Amino acid sequence: MDTAAIAATVSDQAMGTVKGAAQIAVLKKSMEMQAQSALQLVQALPQPQAAAPGQPGALVNTYA
Repeated sequence: MDTAAIAATVSDQAMGTVKGAAQIAVLKKSMEMQAQSALQLVQALPQPQAAAPGQPGALVNTYA
């Protein structure tokens, strides 16, 4: 193997490593954005109202 072929092989491997790192960085950023969006959606949900005493759902019968 001549030195030009060795240099080309090493260069290709380094470029593959850089591409892989860039892809992982983009993936992490997109996952962070999705997590922020999901959190905003959950926080935007209204809080459920508690059932008034004597209404269905106010008490839970734990005796079966």
